[in-house]
Amino acid sequence: MAEGNLFEGRKRIEARAWFAGDRIDVRRLERAESLAVSPLTVRAGHSGCAMIFRNGSLVLFGLEPAEEASFLHHCEPFITDAFAEPESETAELVIDPEKRERVDRSEEHTSELQSQ
Repeated sequence: MAEGNLFEGRKRIEARAWFAGDRIDVRRLERAESLAVSPLTVRAGHSGCAMIFRNGSLVLFGLEPAEEASFLHHCEPFITDAFAEPESETAELVIDPEKRERVDRSEEHTSELQSQ
């Protein structure tokens, strides 16, 4: 599916979580080459990845809009009782090996998120 290295050359990655349906048949999706099995993590798009959970949710990392749409479409046959209007949340991840891991809750960053 993907050809490049994960998050190749990126300092910022968008992560989007989707609550797509009641369940996802992860076992059938495990047949693809996976990066991890619990949760199931697979390459997606050119240099992104996706984590797929049995509870009907998926988290997509570093995908362009067309790649995201294609991946979600690919997963449709494995989703039980898919929602007509799936819910989603988005977060921006910053890759900086010089900084400690943390969640930025600064007022400036929060207001940026609210305006999106």
